[in-house]
Amino acid sequence: MGGGTVYRHFPTKDALVSALFAAELDAEIARPRESAQSDDAWAALLGYLDETLRRQAANRGLRALLCPSGSAFPSVQECRAVVDPHLEFPIDRARSQGALRADATVRDITLLQVALVGIMDATPGDPDAYRRHLAVHLDGLRKRGAGE
Repeated sequence: MGGGTVYRHFPTKDALVSALFAAELDAEIARPRESAQSDDAWAALLGYLDETLRRQAANRGLRALLCPSGSAFPSVQECRAVVDPHLEFPIDRARSQGALRADATVRDITLLQVALVGIMDATPGDPDAYRRHLAVHLDGLRKRGAGE
C-alpha cells in the first residue's frame, strides 16, 4: 500500500492510530469497568495494573501510545477520559476498605504507570523488571497495616 492509499483511508494520524489500536484501546476501557465490579477493590486495582502493564510490556506501540506524548491523539484522550472515572471507583473503595492510603488518587496510579513504562523502556533485556518495581510501588500505596 502506497502513501497516497494510506492518506485516502486515514486522513489524519488519529484516524490511523484509532484503526491500528482500536482493540487495545477498547480493552484499556474495559479493564477498569471490570475492576469496578469486584468486591475486593484492592485486588481489582492490582488486577487492572497487572493486566494493563502486561499488555504494554508486550506491545511497544501500545506502550508508546499510552505514554504522555501519545496522549496528544484524540482517540487516546477519549480513552483516558473514560478510564479515569472508572478507576476512581475501585480507588475510592480500596481506600474505604482500608487497603489503600487515604491520599492515593487516580493521578498517582496514572503516574505509576508512566514510571513503570519508563522502566520497561530502560530494561529491554529484562522484560519483567517492571514487575519488581510495581511491587515496590504497591507497597508504598498500601495503607500501613493493611494485609499484614
